[in-house]
Amino acid sequence: MNQFDPIPPTFSVSQVRSAATCPRLFYFDTVKSRVEGLGRTYVTRVWKSSDRITACGSLFHNAVAQFQKHASSNPELCDATEFTYHNPTTSPPTQDHPVFRAASKLLSNHCINLSVFHTRSPDQKAAFTQAVNHYLRELVEIIRHAANDPTRPSPEQLLLELFGDTRRAVNVTFQVGKQNEQINVRGILDYIFYDRRRAGHWIIDYKLTPAHHPNNDLFQVSLYSLMHDIQHDTQPGVAVTYLHPQPQRFELSWDQVKANAPIVHNLLASMREWSRYDETTQTGLKPPGEPSICPSCRWRHECVARLGHRLDGARVEPSEVNVNSSSLTVVKVDPQPQPYEPIEPLESDDDVEPNGTLVSPPPGMVAPADFSDHVATASTPTTPPSSATATTTSPARSTPRLRGATSKPYVDPLWIGTLKQGREVRLPLDALPTHTAVVGAAGSGKTWMAKVLTEEALLNGIPVIAIDPQGDLVQFLHGAPASRLDAMPPEHRARHDELRRRIRVRIWTPGSSHARRFRLDPLHLPTRDQFEHAVKGTDQDELQGLISLTASRVVALAAAGGSISQQETFILKTLQNLIQQGQTSITWSELASIVMNPSQGGFQEGEADLLVKRSEREKLARQLNTLQHGTSANLFNHGEPLSIRRMVELEPWEEGPGAVPLNVVYLNALIDSEQKRFVVAAMAEEISRWMMNAGGSPNHPWPLVYLDEAFDFLPAGTVKPVSKPPLIRLFAQGRKYGVCGLICTQSPRSVDQNLFSNCSTKIIGRLESAADIDRVREWFQQGGSPSWLNSRLGCAAGSFMGRWPNMMEMFEGQPFQTRPLYSLHEGAWSPERVEQEWSRWVEIQRSTSRLDARQGGVDSAVVPFR
Repeated sequence: MNQFDPIPPTFSVSQVRSAATCPRLFYFDTVKSRVEGLGRTYVTRVWKSSDRITACGSLFHNAVAQFQKHASSNPELCDATEFTYHNPTTSPPTQDHPVFRAASKLLSNHCINLSVFHTRSPDQKAAFTQAVNHYLRELVEIIRHAANDPTRPSPEQLLLELFGDTRRAVNVTFQVGKQNEQINVRGILDYIFYDRRRAGHWIIDYKLTPAHHPNNDLFQVSLYSLMHDIQHDTQPGVAVTYLHPQPQRFELSWDQVKANAPIVHNLLASMREWSRYDETTQTGLKPPGEPSICPSCRWRHECVARLGHRLDGARVEPSEVNVNSSSLTVVKVDPQPQPYEPIEPLESDDDVEPNGTLVSPPPGMVAPADFSDHVATASTPTTPPSSATATTTSPARSTPRLRGATSKPYVDPLWIGTLKQGREVRLPLDALPTHTAVVGAAGSGKTWMAKVLTEEALLNGIPVIAIDPQGDLVQFLHGAPASRLDAMPPEHRARHDELRRRIRVRIWTPGSSHARRFRLDPLHLPTRDQFEHAVKGTDQDELQGLISLTASRVVALAAAGGSISQQETFILKTLQNLIQQGQTSITWSELASIVMNPSQGGFQEGEADLLVKRSEREKLARQLNTLQHGTSANLFNHGEPLSIRRMVELEPWEEGPGAVPLNVVYLNALIDSEQKRFVVAAMAEEISRWMMNAGGSPNHPWPLVYLDEAFDFLPAGTVKPVSKPPLIRLFAQGRKYGVCGLICTQSPRSVDQNLFSNCSTKIIGRLESAADIDRVREWFQQGGSPSWLNSRLGCAAGSFMGRWPNMMEMFEGQPFQTRPLYSLHEGAWSPERVEQEWSRWVEIQRSTSRLDARQGGVDSAVVPFR
């Protein structure tokens, strides 16, 4: 334990703050993490009873983080800024100011987790609203100052200066002590931006507790400032803004931050030595205690027993600390935008803010001469420097990046489960468009997990198209049963109610009238104009790929025998001719007529015979006519035409705050497996055609496409059912367009490997055999095969492990239990049960809305909502 580690010890900024509060607090947390083998260092929170009623701190920080993530590309906020430019004023900002209104709309509609907000007390809601209003008023102040500056930047550039700086993650190695030993410190800033009022970078830390110890809070932000300057050469000033119960602001200039550097270095050197202390041999540097925090410290009962008197211990002497600027070494400078890391859950009541954990400042901490000079309230905003002395352009190195114009205002990461220690497991929303695979043996809880992911997508406003081969997903029609609801913690109960309020369920039964029926257009072709709009004429391969899939589907469904490749080539040429003629749909009978008489389809005399024999064409034509009038006719007659656009958008009577459509396509009423595969193939092709034509418009939200029991449609090996090529193509192309894929299977060996190679998120439940483990191991082509896979053999139901993009290190190799499901989950529903439940549900909707379905029957009902 006293040997120097070959790798520098790594501390988080939270640990540094904890050590500054009480060295023994830091020490006990370090030992606990080491002994229990935790994936991330445990940090004890210190609470103060007077701070129990707060303004919902975690809710506020998450909302502001989401707001800052999307504000730079929000068109309404940009328009409001430009309006302010053309209409400058010196009057105090009010809630009627255009910038305030635009920012408030963005924050309220897309950034606040309303399901959590509604569970808070009236006092907390009022405090939260007051904090948000003050935060927005300061934003208005900054933009108003820029509007009165004759050398102001464009509105877009100003918003980029305020919100586009993605350099929140800091990672720096310090060299401290006599031996210049290395210590790595990492953290994530609340907010870094270029402030034109002060002509420099500033780091802001928002607090929603009383300003009991502003100097203590400034210490942590000063460490951030030193690290950010080392990594990015920004020389930022720092500020701690208290928003509750009354607005106050405390600042340190960059010069004052530099004056505190020796104190920071001394603490880091001491932390390294404290972490090496051995209680058994009493060797190393014993950490001293801080008696003032003892009444609220969880370690107070064993502190003296293990380490002696609370004041017994020492720090590294200041003379032993190397504080030269040359002793600071940047280990990692990552200019790429950092993934959004959710606020850590608190160990006490939800959203209770910790007090200023530094109960006493570190020795020698430099404070502003008079803190009253640094307070900025709603009525007394911080006075900006005059334009005569302020630098009006930010340095080139600080220019932030503009996020994509099509980025979506997600509300919250996906809450999918809980670690054994109680830590929430949340999947970043940005991982969804990279596709997700859930695998687990029968009874492992894989469908439960996939349903959880579906519910989380819906809570974030993402439309869902769920393909249900057996009858498990139609149960989204109902919420969780009373027994499960009664056992849910309050927050999950609130999220359950929010989900049931928002989702608009449609149960689709192609080929039958058990629920809402849709029909397939035998051939629904993209027009050339539509295709060229989608890819702007730069990639004709997209068009050829879709047409080729359609041709393969036609030949497979006809099953005429003979040379499949020749027939596919002939049908492909036929479809190309029809597109050139401007035809977008055609019946089987019309296609059969063209097959018999190719001249009707634009073929020259004898051209068709070069592609396929006449005898095979005649047989193919007979089979196509059979499709129109035979046992498969149920797929093409009656019901609404299949429309992906209609599935992802709301009907007028479905609209409401946060409403989002959930489409379940129930296949178990179809005649056989071939019909199921044909419907899935047709849907995959239609989704591909739609996503190219949608062009990323905000009026066409990208959906989550959920395929349950994937092995029926994507078998491994050379077997190639009609559903396999279009599904593989959809998953490959969907990543580019933003369509989110989710597949679920109990048999990893039975599903085509190409599909899993397109799934960046892999969630693994219980596996049954070593062969399954070996197959899953092949999925992890990047990042190396995880060592924890063997632990998945025979594990408990509901236990999962996984990897996903931008996953926090603490989740690697850690099993987690799925969260409660907010929907019904029981045995698969038969077609008769689906019809009964749908009919009952339709009647309830009709009675509550007092409106009738447009066509009266359950088979094609378009059911209005309240």
